[in-house]
Amino acid sequence: MKQILVFIHMIISVTCFAQSPEKKTQIYTADGVEINLIKSDCIDKQYDIQKQILYFEIINSNSYSVNISFKKELWYDNVCSACSSDSPEYEVNQTIEASSTIQGGCTSKNTLLNIFVKMLKLSNVRQLTNYEFKAIKIEKAS
Repeated sequence: MKQILVFIHMIISVTCFAQSPEKKTQIYTADGVEINLIKSDCIDKQYDIQKQILYFEIINSNSYSVNISFKKELWYDNVCSACSSDSPEYEVNQTIEASSTIQGGCTSKNTLLNIFVKMLKLSNVRQLTNYEFKAIKIEKAS
């Protein structure tokens, strides 16, 4: 009986929040750090929200912790919403432990590692049309 309840719970958990197959693109590699950008469709059936995001996967293959920082410049409908902004929502500052990985994603609480692309069920809303990452800095953590 207990096994059946665990199985039912797993099915309910999966059906409440689904994610599409992901496409990973390496956007940066230097100093033992690799940054990948992954496109994902995030489907929250409970709240009927369907959106597409890009999220970062940052891999530190060094034997020491690193600090990484960069600015996200994001264009929505061909207008850069971050180019002249000093808002912290467009800046990523993270410490990554030795030989570890951090990442954003549909269920990640680290939303600075996510970039909203578009709503999947709505057609007349803004969409990401371009992006650039500026001033990428990697330093050994002290």
